[in-house]
Order: sequence, then C-alpha cells, then structure tokens
Amino acid sequence: MRRWTACWRKIPITWFISSAPPTEAEHLALQKNYGAILQRLHTQYYVINFGNYVGETSFCGKRYRVYSRKISSEQFEAMLKSISRVMATLPFQATAPVQVKVRGAAEKEAVFYHRWNSLRQALLHEWEGAPLSDWWELISREPHQRLESERVIKPVWLAKRIDLSAVEYLSAHPETWRRLPRGHRLEATSLAAHLTTGGQRYFPEVIRQEERRISLDTPENRMIKHILQELLEITIQMNQRLAKKTFFGHLHIQRDNSEMQQILEELLDTAWLREIGELAQLPAASTVLQNKHGYRQWYSFYQHSLLGARFPLPDEDIIELLEGRNIATLFEYWCFFAVMESVMELTGSQPIRFRRERNEDGMHILKDGLRVTFPLGKESLELYFNKTFLKQKNSRIGSYSQKYRPDISLRRRGRWHHFDAKFKYGQSAPEEGASRYVKKEDLDKMHTYKDAIIGTKSAWVLFPSDEDEPLEFFADPSDQTGQTGIGAIPLMHGHTGQLIKALKQILNGNSTLPDE
Repeated sequence: MRRWTACWRKIPITWFISSAPPTEAEHLALQKNYGAILQRLHTQYYVINFGNYVGETSFCGKRYRVYSRKISSEQFEAMLKSISRVMATLPFQATAPVQVKVRGAAEKEAVFYHRWNSLRQALLHEWEGAPLSDWWELISREPHQRLESERVIKPVWLAKRIDLSAVEYLSAHPETWRRLPRGHRLEATSLAAHLTTGGQRYFPEVIRQEERRISLDTPENRMIKHILQELLEITIQMNQRLAKKTFFGHLHIQRDNSEMQQILEELLDTAWLREIGELAQLPAASTVLQNKHGYRQWYSFYQHSLLGARFPLPDEDIIELLEGRNIATLFEYWCFFAVMESVMELTGSQPIRFRRERNEDGMHILKDGLRVTFPLGKESLELYFNKTFLKQKNSRIGSYSQKYRPDISLRRRGRWHHFDAKFKYGQSAPEEGASRYVKKEDLDKMHTYKDAIIGTKSAWVLFPSDEDEPLEFFADPSDQTGQTGIGAIPLMHGHTGQLIKALKQILNGNSTLPDE
C-alpha cells in the first residue's frame, strides 16, 4: 500500500492511498468498515479524510492516533470525560419506575449506549462520591443477613431439647420408634414413658427440631446479585457490538469496557454470593436498599439506569459523542454543559427539569431542543440546546424573518441570550502575538440572531481557546444600559473564567461590557 499526503500551510489534511486493485468484496468491506473516512477515487486509489474525528483508530490492521491542532489530547479527553459525567448523572423526566420502552433500532442503540456510559461513570469514576466498587466494599464487609428458622431431622442423641415440633413429629411418625429391651437404661426416661404401647416402651432414632441460623440469602442480596449480573451483561453486549466494528473511536471504549467487565466479574466471584439465590420478586420497599450504605448506592444507580434510559438528546448524537468522537459535536455539547454548570455555580440552583418533547407522532425528538429549567425564587430560568425560533406573524415569540436555531439559548425574565459554539477561530501572525480571535462571519451570525430573534438582548460566539484572550462585547449604542449587543467568549476545559464573567453580568442585569 502506498500513501501520499495533501497539506495546507504545512498541515496534513488528507491522505491518498493506493494498493492492488481490490475485489468487489474487499471494496465493500472497506466501505462498511471505513466509509466515514474513506472515499474511492478510481480503481485502487482512495482518499482518507478524518474530518472532525480525533482519537485512536485502527485502519487495515494498524493503529493510529489522530490529533487536533485546536485543542490538546489532554483537553479533548477532559472534555469527553466531563460530558460523560454529566450525561450519566442528569435528572430525567421519567413517568414510572420501569424500563422505558423504545421503538426504533437507533433509539434502542442510544438507550444501550447511555446505560453503558452511566455504568462506566459509576464504576470507573464515581457515583454519590465514590466508585461503585468502593461502595461494594461496604456491602461485602457486612452483608445483610437474617435469622432463619429451619426444621431439621437429626439423630435423637444430637437433640438439645424436646419441643412442640418434636412431639408433633414423633406422633406422626411411629416408624421412627425402636423397641427398648427389658432393663434398658432408656426405659426410665420421660420420652420412653410417653412412647409406651401395650406395656412396651419405645425410643425414637431421629427427631425433628426447629433450628435457627444466620442466612445471607436475603431479598436484598438477591437484588444486588441480580444488579451485578445485569450490569455484567451490558459489558458483554458492548463487546459483541465492538467485535462487529473496526472504525474509529472504539479503542478507548474497548479499554474501559474490559476494565468494567473485569471489575464486575470479580465482584460476582465474591465467596458469600455463591449461596445467594436468584431474584424472584423486587424488594422495592426494603429499607436496607433505601438506607444502608453500599446497598443504597448500588440500588440508586440501578434505578437511575432504568429510569434514565431515555436520555433527552438525539439518539444519533448520543452514539457519536460516546463512540464517534466527532470533535465539533463534542465541543458544542461541552459548551452547553459548561454554560449549564456555570449557571448552577452562579445561582446556587440545581436544574429541576430536563424536557425532551414528543412530536405529533409520539416519537421522541428535539422539537424545541433540550430545555433545562432552574428555579430562582419565585422566578425560573430556562436554558435550551438547539431551540428553534420559527417565523411568527403577530407574535412576540420566535423570529420575524427566517427560522433560526442557536446552539444555546438562555431565557431570563422574558429576554433571550444566545450562544453559538464554533469549533474554529482566526489566528494573528506570530509577530502580533499569535493570539486567537473569532472570525467575522461568526460575529455576523450573532448580529443576525440579535436582530431577527424577538426579545434578544445578547448573542455570543463561543470559540476554543485556553489562552488569555479577553472577553469581547460590542454594545448596541441605541441601548444606553450597555446590556444589548454581541460578543465573543474564549472557552476551553479548565478555562471558563470569561464565560462565568459574561453569565454573571447577564444574570445580574449589569452591563456586559468588558473591564477597561
């Protein structure tokens, strides 16, 4: 196989490869496995373009790592972990404590990926302050137990007492009696005196007694064992999915899934679990599952996993975020969650609702985008992802010209503030300091949002930068308050100070002009 590289400003952007002319079957296999990055030019000539995909990949038996010049690998991984963490722990709009029914194959796949990601976050990182494996130590150190009564048939000389159960058994089972020879020393016992027939005394060989023992086979432990088995099955199913795919972005999933599977297998191999039976009935009212440390965390995660199976994002985006590693899509969602968490930090308020509305046909789609509601005293603040503003006649809501769909929209006291995540930027020459800046066409788009979407106070570009670029804001001179206009916010994982500054001014109703 031969390879050529096409560059732009010394940056490799496309690879051209050639090999012996492939058979039709080989060509179809290439398209199936690498169709997202591979395009056939002619006969044995192909072009590879990774576009917005980054991370590790395997191609024709070899492994490669694709980097982005806009953000470092460490920043990318941090963004990916941040999104995975938020996706795994968001509150959901659930209606019943059962698994949500899914319809199409894409929806089913998205539900599976979300459950797997929730498990990854809880098992490898944390759930309620610690990884689930740490919470397991509390369970295994002192597993729930109960005192059980059991009727046991045993030799009479091992009996410790004669109780009502023993008397009932002896009366019902005379075949266990044995004739005592004349002069036998047991003839004088009270038991032999009671077992006398026709002047002949008898003594039993066996007796039934009520015994009490400590048992770990409780409904709560059966529930925990069932949870472990179900979660292990998720990792097995992920292995089956990965075995069918060779394209991009699965190597990190393989590593995480192998670690998750190993942890769950080791937990299931715990010695005391071997005496635990299978779950027959859900112990939903158990105070142990609801209150006891260790049990509560595992059970609450399991409930979250079932109730939260319907994640309020587009199915294709869930899969791409967790599997495809499209950096542009990743940056958009990360910006949304960064805005959401910044609002939480500034207001001290937790979101009370994540709404994903249904379309007329009953299918889950982002009809009005994802809406997050924050309570602020007697008021509320709403944060949207991909809200559509339609052209409206004689209305104070929407757009008065065309349909617009900003990435992020914040509504406070009836006024809108929009944010568009743009995974691009301009860069000044080295002699000018080599700083990053937002492009003119992106600022023009903010003018469009401000002018066309009714009730808009400000519109902002969010562009990737971990440097110390200042917050930019261009105030509308017709508004003497200085709160109306457009701006640009440099933003990157670990560098959210300028975003917090802008949001603080928006929420407080102060001027959004940057400091002198």
